[in-house]
Amino acid sequence: MFRTEMLEFFIVHLNSIEHNYMLALEQNDPEGIHDLRVELKRMRAFFNLTESINPDFDARRNFKCFRRISKKTNMLRDTQVQQKLLEAIKTSVKTDAGEYEMFLKTREAENREIFRTLSENNPLIKLQKKKKVINAALKVISPVWAETKVQGRFYNLRNDIILLVNSISSRNIKLHKVRVLAKEMHYCFEIIQQCFFLFPAASDFIENIAKMHKILGKWHDYEVGGAFLKEFLETGGKNIPHEPYKQLNDYMSHEKGELRKAFRPAFDIFKQTALAL
Repeated sequence: MFRTEMLEFFIVHLNSIEHNYMLALEQNDPEGIHDLRVELKRMRAFFNLTESINPDFDARRNFKCFRRISKKTNMLRDTQVQQKLLEAIKTSVKTDAGEYEMFLKTREAENREIFRTLSENNPLIKLQKKKKVINAALKVISPVWAETKVQGRFYNLRNDIILLVNSISSRNIKLHKVRVLAKEMHYCFEIIQQCFFLFPAASDFIENIAKMHKILGKWHDYEVGGAFLKEFLETGGKNIPHEPYKQLNDYMSHEKGELRKAFRPAFDIFKQTALAL
């Protein structure tokens, strides 16, 4: 029965959210924040899939308590990623970025405090209550209906991605939107495999969507890096020498362009395997 599998999936990943939340909070563990955000995105896909099975289940409203944690950890994770990215860039771009490093560390500390403030209201309590809501939404649904609907959700996400990429020129592809849809499609597929036992032999699809994710993830890191660097220079005003940071900006812009070029062939391979499902 799909209900048992879906409820078990929810409980397993809810426990993972709680574990990584506490890991990030008590040990200041960047990997805890990363894993927490991955699980939150997986849970969002789960809620959207539940709504596709039963339209009376309002995914957005029910996910609100999860979304609050996601919003409060977004900038914290970004500042952590940007510090690691800057260290990697400095091996290629020999420039003094000390003031920018301090800017990122300060922003991380500020956003970690926001995360700690959130914990004072113990947001985890509300998450547990969603099990009953999900169970109520699923128990009135037949297995045949549920299976049809989840496959429809998956195929709609696949088609949305393909249409989004193919309908506009390579230069104007909204890679961030593609990235968001691709992540949800990946998690949706994962849930369908584990809870409905569909698409058992789809290793090529998993491998190819993972390759596309890797490109989109790196592109996103440089995109966010450019925004952080711009904010740093604008808030620092005339007191900051811009020339060293122009080298950083030029490097990130170049890498973004290379990743955009790499995206198209990776997408074409993904598209081929996705359409074969």
